[in-house]
Amino acid sequence: MKPEEWLALAARAIGLVWILSGLNYLLDAFLLNLGYFQHPDSSPAYYLIVGLSLVVLGLYFLSGAPLLIKFAYSVAGGAAESNDEENRPPEPS
Repeated sequence: MKPEEWLALAARAIGLVWILSGLNYLLDAFLLNLGYFQHPDSSPAYYLIVGLSLVVLGLYFLSGAPLLIKFAYSVAGGAAESNDEENRPPEPS
């Protein structure tokens, strides 16, 4: 596998963890709103916002985070290609 594919695989694994964590926060928001437990320092809105944020980011990372992968490897890939052309021996005529 190429390094880009390894990074995409790691991003997908992180995305799965974030989605599961976000669903846990959403469940806590729902249960807190119903009154199953009390937390004096926070409100259901906190759990809802964090849960939705984690789910959205997790879905993006689960898709492979194409913009992140492109950003991480575009500079290195472009520099490597130009280096290869500069270091190539001249072709015989």
